[in-house]
Amino acid sequence: RAGDDGLDFEDNRGIIAGNIALANAQDGIDLDGTNQGIIRDNRANGNGIDGFSIFRTGNNGRIIGNTANRNQFDGFFILGVNDGIVRQNSASSNLEDGFDILINTGTLSSNMANLNGFDGFFLGLNTGQISNNVARRNISGFNLDENQGAVTGNTASLNTFFGFGFAPPIAEILNFGTFDNNTSTNNGGAGFRVDNLGPGTSSGNVSSGNGAADVGDVPP
Repeated sequence: RAGDDGLDFEDNRGIIAGNIALANAQDGIDLDGTNQGIIRDNRANGNGIDGFSIFRTGNNGRIIGNTANRNQFDGFFILGVNDGIVRQNSASSNLEDGFDILINTGTLSSNMANLNGFDGFFLGLNTGQISNNVARRNISGFNLDENQGAVTGNTASLNTFFGFGFAPPIAEILNFGTFDNNTSTNNGGAGFRVDNLGPGTSSGNVSSGNGAADVGDVPP
């Protein structure tokens, strides 16, 4: 119907798989609560708001192998990855962020963000694990508010501005966790843009072929 989401679920404890949501006026796939459920191998392309809009992914809920392309806002907007898993998803050519995840206490791994209009990955408070994700040819690669977990093994390349950046939130100390073994190459701005690294660990990061450094940058 005009003005509606493509698929709208109020709660999911089962499996949502193999669906296609194209050119809907609002979100492609909208889920409010994915406790213990699985969202797998769905496509949400060309929708008027987000490709996937998901609230409260908890209790081992899983979002795996989905694709969100050419949506008018975010590819994936997720409020609360609470002990859940977001893995092997792809977001390309969305007008805003590829992945906009406000709170992560679970696992975000092996996802791809390519050619998005804002950040490949915008990540709010992280107390979980962010690993082996790739941000390529976005405006910025990874934009993190505050890390209290582990950010390891991610790659940012060919983004217009920075590869990895810690955005300044209210708190001034931004990394309480682990920020290790990430790679930032051939970005237009800094490879790693960090205002205040904080008391956490930062080791084994690689920065190569990036553009001019911004104020507040520190070596990886």
